[in-house]
Amino acid sequence: MIQSSVVVFGEALVDLFKDGLVVGGAPFNVARHLAGFGLHPLFISAISEDNAGDLISQEIKRYQLAPQGVQILPNMRTGTVQVHENAQGHQFEIMPNCAYDAIEANAALAYVSAFNKASAKTSAQPKILYHGTLGLRGSVSYNTFQAVCTQVKAEPNANVFLDINWRAGHVEQAVAVQCLKDADIIKLSIEELQMVLVWFKVLVSCESKLPANGTTERPIQRLMAQIKAHLLLITYGELGSAAFNQDGFCISSAPALSGTDMVDTVGAGDAFSSVMLLALTQHWPIEVALQRANEFAAAVCGIRGATPSDLAFYQKYALVWEI
Repeated sequence: MIQSSVVVFGEALVDLFKDGLVVGGAPFNVARHLAGFGLHPLFISAISEDNAGDLISQEIKRYQLAPQGVQILPNMRTGTVQVHENAQGHQFEIMPNCAYDAIEANAALAYVSAFNKASAKTSAQPKILYHGTLGLRGSVSYNTFQAVCTQVKAEPNANVFLDINWRAGHVEQAVAVQCLKDADIIKLSIEELQMVLVWFKVLVSCESKLPANGTTERPIQRLMAQIKAHLLLITYGELGSAAFNQDGFCISSAPALSGTDMVDTVGAGDAFSSVMLLALTQHWPIEVALQRANEFAAAVCGIRGATPSDLAFYQKYALVWEI
């Protein structure tokens, strides 16, 4: 496994379906994908000593992730999501006051320090901190994240990668807005983009069609003028994805692959983000990165759930992409 320079911060949880339990959490999905590709990210989270925690620990071992970054908090409960199935589809009840809301700072900072030293010796990759927003809903974890962010950003050429994964009712809008202002690289779905434009008082919405390469999107231009990010990644569902620079200019646009057998779309965004993180570490051109991120996201839509049951799923990508 290759020593990487990606730190992933946030929730690891278990979805409670009527017919079984599924390990998830967007950051944990991303960390697992990176490990599946042969990288060795540092995943920072917290679980408890319960059945859900045991399932997450099994996944950490299966993917050979470093266990040190995942704190064990016996007085808390591991994060869970109760999935209610009805005629309208699935409704998700995210449980409050979980272990990932109380990630302790001193231990996390010690792990990051050791990780930075190890990666500096073995890799010329830029430091990247990936996160969403659900893992910041607890004040303890929020403060820990800020400390981790400061430590990572002290490294040369470090970037903060935000995949907002907004969950209404769990994180204050002001926290999400601040995250958007602080990030260097932002990934949003087109639906999330429309919401964010309203937050930043951009009254003109974006079209939901894939933009042409080399065009300027005025709403995105107005958004980027209010934040410091130098790269904005937008996914357009089955249409594909696009990348914009700090001027709202579409520097690359990639249509989605056709002919994929759809099983479900669970984790498609996480799959996309994982490949974009991989692309940043491997210095792929943006057009190559988008094409490969679309390809892998489509492949994940062809399996049940957010991550594969067989790690051989990653082998053809690692081989063809020469990771």
